[in-house]
Amino acid sequence: MAKKELETDSQSDFVNMNNSDINRQAAQMRVGSSANNASSKILEQLKQNEKISKDILKSVNFIKHYYLWQSIFNFLKVFIIVAVIVLGIVSWRSILDYITNNLPNNFSEQLIRRSLE
Repeated sequence: MAKKELETDSQSDFVNMNNSDINRQAAQMRVGSSANNASSKILEQLKQNEKISKDILKSVNFIKHYYLWQSIFNFLKVFIIVAVIVLGIVSWRSILDYITNNLPNNFSEQLIRRSLE
């Protein structure tokens, strides 16, 4: 009887071991399929992230070019204003000389001619 009980216990242990192996394999398959599912989700998210990153890069490059041209034109505006002011200051004396020498003579001549007529 002891031998029979021993055989029964060893058989039940063997069955339990097989069941535990089957359960373990099933769990590994579930983990494997969920890992595949998770990895496919991660790949999809990475592809989506790459697409969004490229769109952001295009936008950033557009903004960089916009600011570059804006700074160039701002410099040109300031340069033109400064150049006009400098030229005005440099040529101011010649403008004053022209006005003082020519205009009063013209005015006086015109006044004299009108009064004579």
